[in-house]
Amino acid sequence: MTSPKTPSDPCAANTDRELWRAPPGDYYADSIHVTAAGGIGIDVGGRVFVRPLRMWHDMASKYDALLERAERAEANENELRMTRAAYDVVLEDRNRVEIDKAALLKRAEAAEAEVARQKEQWKLLGEINDGLLAEVARLKQGGVCRVCRGTGKHWNAFCLACDETGGLS
Repeated sequence: MTSPKTPSDPCAANTDRELWRAPPGDYYADSIHVTAAGGIGIDVGGRVFVRPLRMWHDMASKYDALLERAERAEANENELRMTRAAYDVVLEDRNRVEIDKAALLKRAEAAEAEVARQKEQWKLLGEINDGLLAEVARLKQGGVCRVCRGTGKHWNAFCLACDETGGLS
């Protein structure tokens, strides 16, 4: 800082005391100085900020707190990314399970339909068997075969009623 101009001295005197300059002797280089009022000035690239010591300290403290918060936010963001990735894996597994479940349900429905069809076939076969047993019983009681009329000649099978070997036993 400079002292005010007086009528007897048209040039202002530099009352700042330089603490540091890099490199020394280069008046355009970055520097730190103390003003006559006790403020600390920092010159970087030709732009000077002068603040009392306590204000510089508070600003540095706030800056550190902001850095710490930014680091925590970054860590939280990384944790959130990892959690989202884990959630995506779980969701993908769940979708795969749902697809597998749907496929298994289709297979179960198809198996139930097959069981129902087989039951109908067994029921029909049971009815046919009951009919054949009734026919064999009728023939054993002395009836005549409805197909061969007692001749024993069939186009694709032997006649149980006409079988001389005792197919009606």
